Amino acid sequence: MATIMLCVSGMKPSNLEDIDSCLTANPFVYDEALIDFTLDSAVLQIWVKGSADPTRVCDQLLSSLRSRLGQDPKIEIEVQGGEA
Repeated sequence: MATIMLCVSGMKPSNLEDIDSCLTANPFVYDEALIDFTLDSAVLQIWVKGSADPTRVCDQLLSSLRSRLGQDPKIEIEVQGGEA
């Protein structure tokens, strides 16, 4: 099962709910964990279902996050790979 690391900085604390909604809405996201959170940044680990292309999931999540959060927060997302 592939994993994705998602880092969002320059965000508002209320954006965490928007981030969670984006992840929950994606049918290829198996699970998520909040690794680190401050008032203006969050780091999440995301597990991708085995049948999904992790790179494509990254693209989908980035598009979804941009539509909800706009262009202001810095969003970094990358496939980590490996097994869970």
